[in-house]
Amino acid sequence: MDSKNLDSLHTSIATLQSVSLSASPLLSEIRLEGEKFVAPAANPSQLRLYGHYLCPDVEATLIAFAFKKIPYQFVSVDFPTRPDWFFRLPSEGHIPLLEFHGKSRYIRDSLPIIMYLDEAYPDSGSRLFPGAEDSPLLKARLRELMGRAEEMCGLVSKFSSSQGKDKDSLAGLAKTLGWLESALEISVKNPFFEDQKKPTLADIMMIPHIRRLMLLQGLDSWTTLDVYSKTPRLMRWYRNMLDLPEVAKNTASRKWYLAMCDWRAKTGQYTLPIFASHPPGVGDEM
Repeated sequence: MDSKNLDSLHTSIATLQSVSLSASPLLSEIRLEGEKFVAPAANPSQLRLYGHYLCPDVEATLIAFAFKKIPYQFVSVDFPTRPDWFFRLPSEGHIPLLEFHGKSRYIRDSLPIIMYLDEAYPDSGSRLFPGAEDSPLLKARLRELMGRAEEMCGLVSKFSSSQGKDKDSLAGLAKTLGWLESALEISVKNPFFEDQKKPTLADIMMIPHIRRLMLLQGLDSWTTLDVYSKTPRLMRWYRNMLDLPEVAKNTASRKWYLAMCDWRAKTGQYTLPIFASHPPGVGDEM
């Protein structure tokens, strides 16, 4: 998306309304927008996830819910208009936040939330992390990959906020992408990290950050990384991940992510309600 199209998108923001998610047997939704919205009533029948769609950690959690096939309620909370009651929750204003069936018990942040889902619902959907019977080496390698995903989060954020001009984030991204390319050398028979047949927690934690980096490739006036030619294994992994409906239906839209990045660069503001409430899902491109 070039700067002309982004300016056109910004012009139309004021007239855009929230878009309803496609019907899903696993998902109900509450949208909280405006400066004075009240806390939603307790939901004793479902887990409840607070977040917004363009946050990479929220995205990873949504993907995990899809793989686990666990019913939940999503509360879409926009960053600039978070109310006082939300800050009084144990999250201290951070997202994602998981609430337990209206019981005033919570888990904050994507990794502990996803680990809980995998351990509490072992027979639902796919297992996302190896069990007691699996190799300690496999578990250690997956934990290392999850650590690299955390590194990628900070690097991609700094890269995008500087419009690709921050030299430290460029160097850090090149180093980490090279490490990921080497890590995929053993994935000969199967497409995912550590030669696994199905995505694990490591794949789920990594895909939001690689997705955002790929969406930034080729923008006008941005310094970009030669990701395509230097990391062919990683690009194959990326395509395999996006081919999965659990990922494709919950990953950031190119149009809205780039609009948010451009808005942040121009105004210093993180996001707007229209960015936060736009449903995820690959549709306008890969």
